Amino acid sequence: METPLANWQDTMSSAWNARLIQLLASDFLVYVREKQLIKLIELVGEEIHDADIDKAIARVGNVRRLIFTKLRNRRSKLQACMRTVTSMGLTKQTDVESALLLRKRLQAQQARRKERRTLVSDIV
Repeated sequence: METPLANWQDTMSSAWNARLIQLLASDFLVYVREKQLIKLIELVGEEIHDADIDKAIARVGNVRRLIFTKLRNRRSKLQACMRTVTSMGLTKQTDVESALLLRKRLQAQQARRKERRTLVSDIV
């Protein structure tokens, strides 16, 4: 699948998005075989033979569940971003882009400060 398209307006459990997640999970297994990422799974501690790659991956983690969670979180962020854009009342695309970039920089600064506080409190 070259360009999977999610329906961001609908929930991740909708028929369209559920099928997308199913396709992404099956493509992931093919990708693991093609790129020989089996060694990565073996690093986690799974003994793998050619016949049971799918089972070993399933033991390491539920691929469908991981994809579902990642897409659900992404959808939530997109919806929050859309609410922000709507509340800005800006009409020009350049104004919206600059406001969102500024917001992203501020969030990155806050995340760095929080990380530094966490690291300092771990040392003390």
